[in-house]
Amino acid sequence: MIRCCVFLSVLAALGFFGCSSSKAKNGDVTDASTLSDADTGNGTDDQSLDEVDFVSTGTFCGTSNETLLFHLHNSFRTENGKAELACDDDLVAVARAFSQKMCDLDFFDHTSPDGKTTEDRLNDAGIEWLQWGENLLKGNASPLAVMTTWTATEDNKATILGDFERLGLGYVECGGKHYWTALFVR
Repeated sequence: MIRCCVFLSVLAALGFFGCSSSKAKNGDVTDASTLSDADTGNGTDDQSLDEVDFVSTGTFCGTSNETLLFHLHNSFRTENGKAELACDDDLVAVARAFSQKMCDLDFFDHTSPDGKTTEDRLNDAGIEWLQWGENLLKGNASPLAVMTTWTATEDNKATILGDFERLGLGYVECGGKHYWTALFVR
C-alpha cells in the first residue's frame, strides 16, 4: 500500500480547490466548497515509482502522471475503507481539456471565464452523473505532491473519499506551470 499521503509534509502555498455537487430532485447544486487559489513555484521534484512503493495493477488511466495519480487516489481510498474508483476515459478527456483551458486562458477556478461550470462540462460531454466532485491544483509537477496536498485539506480529502464510482484526471504543463484537474462522478 502507498503510505505517501499520511506521512509526507505539505508544500506551503500550493494553489488548490475542492468542489462537489449532487443533483437534487430539481437539478440544483446541493453542496460546493472552494479553497485558496494561490499560485506557487513549479514543484519539479517528481517522485519515481520506486520512491512511492508503487505496485501497478496494470490499469492505465491517461498519461503516466495521470495514471500514477489515479493509483494514488485508489490506494488512499482503500487505506480509508473506501472502494476503488474506476478510470473513466471520458472524464480523463474532460479533466485534461479543462486543465488545458486554465493554462491557455491563465485562470484558476472551477468556473471558466466563459461561465462554464463543472456541471456544464460534464453535461456537454454527455457524461451521466448523479453526483460529481472536482479538485484542482496549480503549481506542482509531482503526482505524489499533488496527492499529498489534496489529502491534507479537508474539502479536497472529502471529495477523494466521497461516494463516487468513477475518476478522470487531467494534467497539463505549459510555460512552466502545472495544472491538475480531478473529476469524480457517480
